[in-house]
Amino acid sequence: MFVSSRRGAPALVALVFAGVGCVEAPGRDMALVQIQHARAEARAQEARLATLEARQGMAMQQVWVLSNLVSTLARDNAQRAENLARQGEVLAARVERVEKAEGELARAQAEAESPQAIVRKVQALIDAGQVKVVVKNGRARLEGPLVDGKKSTGTEVVPELENPWARPTKPASAKVPEDRFGF
Repeated sequence: MFVSSRRGAPALVALVFAGVGCVEAPGRDMALVQIQHARAEARAQEARLATLEARQGMAMQQVWVLSNLVSTLARDNAQRAENLARQGEVLAARVERVEKAEGELARAQAEAESPQAIVRKVQALIDAGQVKVVVKNGRARLEGPLVDGKKSTGTEVVPELENPWARPTKPASAKVPEDRFGF
């Protein structure tokens, strides 16, 4: 129904405009739905981001704790290594001293002859008639033509014949202490 008069045209225009305001456009509904959907996605991403930030904070704390633990263990291991090195040095020094003492003992044993061996040598010389033994004041003296490749005067003391187990005696001092107080 079309109105051909001019009088009806403004009424028709008013009716069209009134109908446009009352009916919602389907594009507007779609835009609102998309906006709501985008807001929901943004909230979900913010929640995921907050969760990731919390996890990152916990991971950083764990890394800090582990680094402190590793540095403490490394320091302890370094101290243990130093202690073991010192103990090794002490033990090496002890082993060296023991080996040195063993070497000196072996040399001393090789150089020293037993008293029985000395007695056998002297008895062999006496039996051969090369020396004569004179004992005076606990000291043995050899008298004979040669002692150590030199002509004997009979007063030499052969050190081998001295008693090796006798206590050493102090030589008599030549000077008598002066009495300062007149007693």
